[in-house]
Formats: sequence, C-alpha cells, structure tokens
Amino acid sequence: MSQAVNRKVLPVTDEEKDDGPQLARRGLLPFEKEKLAMWKETVDRAFEVHRRAAIIFERKNFFLQVLPTTVLSSAAAVLSLTSDILPQQPRDLTLACINALNTILIGVANYWKWPANAEKNEFAKNEYNALRERIMLLQNKIEMGGATFDQVLGEIELKMNEIRKQCGAPPLSIEQKYHNEHWLADYRKIKQLQKMKDGESPSRLGRLFRCLGRLCCACCSGKDDNRAQKNRAEQTYGARVLEAQLQRIGLHASNASDFKISYWNQMGLLIGRSD
Repeated sequence: MSQAVNRKVLPVTDEEKDDGPQLARRGLLPFEKEKLAMWKETVDRAFEVHRRAAIIFERKNFFLQVLPTTVLSSAAAVLSLTSDILPQQPRDLTLACINALNTILIGVANYWKWPANAEKNEFAKNEYNALRERIMLLQNKIEMGGATFDQVLGEIELKMNEIRKQCGAPPLSIEQKYHNEHWLADYRKIKQLQKMKDGESPSRLGRLFRCLGRLCCACCSGKDDNRAQKNRAEQTYGARVLEAQLQRIGLHASNASDFKISYWNQMGLLIGRSD
C-alpha cells in the first residue's frame, strides 16, 4: 500500500505576487559593461560642466549685480540724508547718476539672466549627481537579477532626456574648456611631475621662494657638509619616486613633447573631417 505523503503548501505572499518572476543572477556582458561605462562617463561629464557653469553664473550675479547694486543703493540712501550739508544741485545730480547706473546694472543682469542660469545649472548638477548614483544601483540590480539590461537602459535614457528638456544644454564655452582640460590632463600631470623631478616648484610663488632660499643659503657662511649630503640623498630619492610615478602614468618624461604633437595632429585631423 502506498502511503500518502503530507506536503505543506506555503501561501504566496503579496510581495511575490507584485514582484513577478525573479530573474537569475548573472554577470554583465562585455557590451553591457561598455554601454554602462559610456553612460557613466557622459553623466560625469555633464555633472562637471553644469557644476562649473553654476559657479560661474553665481559669481557673475554676485559681483556684477548684487554687490554693485547694494553699494549704489546704500550710497544713494546716505547721500539723500545730506540735504543740509551739500548743495542741492550737485547732490541731486549725483543721486540721478547713481540711480541711472543702478538701473543699467539691473537691466544687464535681467537680460543675461544670471540668477536663472545659475539656478538651472545647479538643478541640472543635482539631477546628474542623483543619476550617477542611480546608475550604480541599477548595475547592481542587473547583476542580482532584479532587472534586465533593456529596462535599465530605457530608464537611464528617459531620465537624461528629462534633464535636458528641463535644463537645456550648458554654455558652449564652458563645455569646450572642460573637454580641452580633460584631453590634456595627462600631459599637464606629466609636465608637473617633470618640474618636481627637476627641482622646480609648479607655481610661480614657489619658484620665487626657492630662489630666495638659495640666495640665503649662498650668503650664509659655514655650510654643514652632512646636511648637504642629506639633502642630496633626499633629492635623489624624490627623483626616483617621481620617475616611478611617470612610468605608472604610462608616458615617459622624454615622450611628453611627442604626446603633445600627436594630440594636436589628431585634433587637426578631426577639424579637417568636420569641415
């Protein structure tokens, strides 16, 4: 006789009903990794450009509108109280000039819309920052099987289109300046390391203090030989460290000029193709 086996059937919870079928955990495919890396780079670039634009517009608004109009309004208020001290005609003429200049500054600021542009770029910066963190979470969600790559890609593209519609494109001059700095970042780092290796300070003020220090050492009498040997040993060790950093970057110090020439040749070819 066959014996019946008692099996407990667990009830389906509401969370499992809402979630639907669970996807299996898997790793990202090469083209998926490349696509997500491209989106990360695009979002990082947009975040940095909008951050710089927001800072520039805030500074323009403060130094060209807020601060001058505050000073002129305060000066006009003080000058209006000097009716018993100053003659009426020069005082009225000065007040009229101050008010006219204040009106011109306000009109220029309203025409260029510095406060609105600052707020717009600040909002875009915050949105791109949130999207950057969202991409990391979505990548983990794909690996854990909580979403497909097509769903994540559609969500990222939809969010970026919304940000572009609301905030628009950043200023072209700021974007071009960031691109130039991004392309020449390795070259500038190599040049700075070369200056440090040669014993030069990267800043003009540092070079000035270094020259003054050498003059003071030359004027002082009775140098200590042990201290000089110790300084030479420290410089030799620092040179070895800088040489290792140059090799870690991937471009040797002697190839810095070749890197610059090849970069500008590539830029010339791109400009010729666009024409």
